[in-house]
Amino acid sequence: NVRIPILVLYKNNIVLRRNIMLEILFPGIKEGQYTLLIILSCISVALWLLIAVARWSMFTKMGEKGWKAFIPFYDIYILFSKCWSTRAAWNYITGIFVSVLFEFGVFKSTGDIAMIASYIGELLVAICMLYLSIRINFRIAKAFGHGAGFGFGLWLFPYIFTFIIGFGKSEYVGNPLLNAKNKH
Repeated sequence: NVRIPILVLYKNNIVLRRNIMLEILFPGIKEGQYTLLIILSCISVALWLLIAVARWSMFTKMGEKGWKAFIPFYDIYILFSKCWSTRAAWNYITGIFVSVLFEFGVFKSTGDIAMIASYIGELLVAICMLYLSIRINFRIAKAFGHGAGFGFGLWLFPYIFTFIIGFGKSEYVGNPLLNAKNKH
């Protein structure tokens, strides 16, 4: 009759559950790589929270409720609609979903021509997303009364320049597209 201490069984159960959870969250990652992956995930969440806090202030300056900055995709829609257009917002959100589909290999096929077409499609989506991301940063800069240099900085260093807009003296002057149409 062998007696195993309950504490040992409990500890092994926790280790087993942890390993199962990590395998579900990060499939194919080796044992020693979990720590780095968890650290990088925590850093990513922290950076997203920083941007969301700065956007809370930006949204308030735009006349929107600040909590909208914390809702994924809805924050993009609000930002685009206040600084550019809702059509551009839907293009950007669709581009995100199509990029994810490409990443998971939904459009991959086994023929040479189909594979080349898939790569070309993925490249076109990436170019469109790059254009939209650059353009929205210049529109945001203009909507808050800044020039092209600030828009370039907003694109290259979003964490710094979003904080400058959110917590600085920047004032929302309106959608640049609507302001241009009203002048004519």
